[in-house]
Amino acid sequence: MSWKDLTGTPPQHTANAQVSIIAQDFYMPQLDKTRRVWIYLPQNYTSSTQNYPVLYLHDGQNVFDAYTSFAGEWEIDESLTTLEQNGFRGVIAVAIDNGNADRLDEYAPWENTEYNEGGSGDEYVEFLVSTLKPYIDQHYRTLPNQENTGVMSSSMGGLISLYAATKPPDVFGRVGVFSPALWFNKPQIYDYVAANAKTHPQKFYLLCGQLESSSMVSDMFDLKNALLTAGFDTNEIAYEVLSDGQHSEWFWKREFPDAHQWLFADYANQTSNIAPSKVATFSPNPARHTLNVSLNNYNGIPTYLTLSDTLGKTVLERKLTADNATINISSLPKGMYIARLSQMTEVRSKREIVVIDTQQIVIQ
Repeated sequence: MSWKDLTGTPPQHTANAQVSIIAQDFYMPQLDKTRRVWIYLPQNYTSSTQNYPVLYLHDGQNVFDAYTSFAGEWEIDESLTTLEQNGFRGVIAVAIDNGNADRLDEYAPWENTEYNEGGSGDEYVEFLVSTLKPYIDQHYRTLPNQENTGVMSSSMGGLISLYAATKPPDVFGRVGVFSPALWFNKPQIYDYVAANAKTHPQKFYLLCGQLESSSMVSDMFDLKNALLTAGFDTNEIAYEVLSDGQHSEWFWKREFPDAHQWLFADYANQTSNIAPSKVATFSPNPARHTLNVSLNNYNGIPTYLTLSDTLGKTVLERKLTADNATINISSLPKGMYIARLSQMTEVRSKREIVVIDTQQIVIQ
């Protein structure tokens, strides 16, 4: 059953133009399953050469689009876009759909014997760390280090976000734990967190509401103490218990902007690494039937254009022999593409083809 089944009136798609689907069936080798994976790119992604932090989110159906959500969406795309318009530097957000019937199993590190579910959390986290993150870092302009990599979600997703941050302690540096279902793996999760001493600086945003389950507030208090026992400082932990908070998407949606700004506050103050100029200009972008490529400093050097889809498959190759070229793209499906420009140059006394510019192109 879905949200549209409950209401009788299916909602419209609400994901904004910055959101696309990387794959409907992204392969998860650790679980031998496939899953839909979404991505949000900052508004200035296509107009800069900047690299961005990445925030990974679970329950992807509820992150960007009301049409795919069960009980409403978080509106992460709208919130991030608004923050960018207000001067907060952008991040890339990647959302992984849950597996419906497999959700409890994949989001729980240990089996819950009462429910006879759980225990595949290790494999799910290994998918995030060893399969999905390397793919994102390879195909998008990311800041791949720990301090620029976040993970966040709610309920069972909050539980697996916490575990993902402590299982490989050098991968996720910004951790959003909203209304976590700690009860599902209690007391193992407390013992695990407390026993795994802090090895790297990390920031944890712990959020819950007083109108949730009877044990939610006390569970969150115990989690905070477990993090302190593990050696984290009080300034690394934001602890929010709000009087009107409920176990609901509207609550998590409302609180996301504050949590995000706290988690990534120091990134927002970093010096921008936007390049002063680019090798080429692609126009129009978004494009429909043709794509114009203008080389800013051609100098008679043959330049090679490669267009790849978001799965890395090359869909178009051209050799550019002038400072302006018009490329027919009418046969390509709508979506986001990576445009790479390469030139033959001398590297360490050898002639090699070197990538000189990479930009994101949208075909609509």
